[in-house]
Amino acid sequence: MYKRQLYALLGALGMYLAYPMARVTRVSDDAAKGPTDRMCAILGQAEERLINLRKLGTRIGQPELALHLDKIADTGSQILWQLAEQPSLIGRSRRFLHVHLEGAERVARHYARTHHVLRRGRLESRFHETLVLIQQAFNDHRKDLAHHHLEALDVQIAVLQERLRSHLI
Repeated sequence: MYKRQLYALLGALGMYLAYPMARVTRVSDDAAKGPTDRMCAILGQAEERLINLRKLGTRIGQPELALHLDKIADTGSQILWQLAEQPSLIGRSRRFLHVHLEGAERVARHYARTHHVLRRGRLESRFHETLVLIQQAFNDHRKDLAHHHLEALDVQIAVLQERLRSHLI
């Protein structure tokens, strides 16, 4: 059931990103805050990479490695949701989007091509270690984005409190 909901949410995100004309935008204020076409393209490409990771996990045919790839894709989906809600965080996510996510897909794709030849060898153990490191990097980035969001909220609260105090005096 959870996978169906996740796929539905990813589909909704894809639809949201693919058809930006359906949204009502104001030219002045929202242009600086809202997602640009480039940002939508970046998020759409990242979503495709996550879908590919899930497919590659299935193609490899090793349940433990497929589970790792699913966990990586789940964490990546959470990060994409954060980025879709706050496009201003995309700049902080360049390494995640262009190095970690792209590298994870590339390594998984190459492993899927060659794993049947070198099963239970050094390649499999190194791939497993790499997946653990990728999962840790994804988790760290998700936590970093959440921490940044909380800091921004804290600053907004402090500014609002100061404005209210100055208004009351």
